[in-house]
Amino acid sequence: MAVIIFFAALTDKCSADGSGVQRWRRRLRFKSQIDVRGMRTEEAIPQVEELVDEASMLNIGEVRILHGKGNGILRQMIREYLRTSPVVEGYEDEDIQQGGTGITVVRVR
Repeated sequence: MAVIIFFAALTDKCSADGSGVQRWRRRLRFKSQIDVRGMRTEEAIPQVEELVDEASMLNIGEVRILHGKGNGILRQMIREYLRTSPVVEGYEDEDIQQGGTGITVVRVR
């Protein structure tokens, strides 16, 4: 019974062309974390850009970028990109118990 009600509520909010259902499916498949450890900046930035843009389109408020600690160069370059992105509201290090400076938590508009 609850499943039928949920599906009915979902279909009421979907547009006639089915784009609402597609967006709902994309939101279900969306992974809010990306692991770019070991990548070069040229490889990592496009993936980070795609993650942030997709999160914005799907109204996902927060994503995590796992870049590792190392020398901090990849972290620095990713954060330079995030400062220029119009869909990024802000970012910060993850809690120390969850990875600290090895993970950047991004707030998305």
